Amino acid sequence: MKKPAVVIQFRDGLVSSVKAVADSSQVPSTGASVQSLEDQTHEVGGGSAEGQRRNTARTKQPTLPLHPSQLPPSEEDSVDACLAILETPGKPVARYLQHDEEIPGIRIPKRSPKDSSFIAMVEWALRPGDSRVEAYFIGTNKRGKYWFLIQRTVDDLEPYTTRYLSTKTIAMVEKGRLEIEEAAVLLLECAWQFEKDMWEMPCFDMVTDDGLLDVGSVWEVAERVWPEEDHDESDN
Repeated sequence: MKKPAVVIQFRDGLVSSVKAVADSSQVPSTGASVQSLEDQTHEVGGGSAEGQRRNTARTKQPTLPLHPSQLPPSEEDSVDACLAILETPGKPVARYLQHDEEIPGIRIPKRSPKDSSFIAMVEWALRPGDSRVEAYFIGTNKRGKYWFLIQRTVDDLEPYTTRYLSTKTIAMVEKGRLEIEEAAVLLLECAWQFEKDMWEMPCFDMVTDDGLLDVGSVWEVAERVWPEEDHDESDN
């Protein structure tokens, strides 16, 4: 997938910018983020790669990269199989939740559930010196009948510790037989599609940390919301 060409300002004062170009092989990456998957899988004690990623996502706290070398890997061939849910006929329909919306008979969590898992963190470069950074988590309510998408807005002025400016539940989907990764994909698509349609929000510029979904999968979800022609128009 083509990545939009943008300039992101980094926060360490040493590296002024990094260009995310169409050729993914040129995207700065060392194959390790600030808190790498390899460093955390010692707790898993073996198991599949999917199981290791799930266990890591349950405990991982996202961190802002202070240097391009701290960005998560972005190999195109690492796209998760869970994306197939997007093309599945009769797939569950996710619902965007308006501010303080209440649904009779459903308890919507106001905070991140204890069992929540980190999905990914993305960043928009809105204007010079101003960015929007969102970390996304997924969890269930007490009855466990629904998956919820929790959006936590990150304070990018506090780069050495992850500080959240706000936490809100923004989307839900019936759990049914959905795997957690499938639910995460549906929920992200729902939330980003709402923002695009309602507020004309452009595609984010960078995946700054990954968790339950890898970088390639996050970009594939974005491609469905902001198709190729949208990226081309924004680059002109």
